[in-house]
Amino acid sequence: MFLEANPTKASKKEWYPFAYSAMLYWNRFIDKWVINAKNNKNMQLICPYEQFISNPKQTLEEIITFMTKEEADKKQLRRTLKIMDIKPRNRIADFKYFDKGFFQEIEAMAGSRLEQLSIPSFTDGI
Repeated sequence: MFLEANPTKASKKEWYPFAYSAMLYWNRFIDKWVINAKNNKNMQLICPYEQFISNPKQTLEEIITFMTKEEADKKQLRRTLKIMDIKPRNRIADFKYFDKGFFQEIEAMAGSRLEQLSIPSFTDGI
């Protein structure tokens, strides 16, 4: 998305500072709105991408029930899933500026947050 929004900055040299600052923002956001949101624990549903991709029907049923407090309309859900193309889109290793060392560095910046949110290491997807 960075490269699409900043086509004149489409270089590895330009991307690194963006990724670093994005991780700082992500950490602050996750700390405030997910991990430390004590008053909102009953309002949180963490849905890892990997869970959604591996079982979209079950995951969407959980999301709908969580949000509406009602059971999902299974017929409508089947129709919706039929027209959606839910599958893994991109492997991180296919990214044109992929650098394992740099990705390990920014992943380390997330600290224990990844484990707390059940987000697998990027190396799991390589």
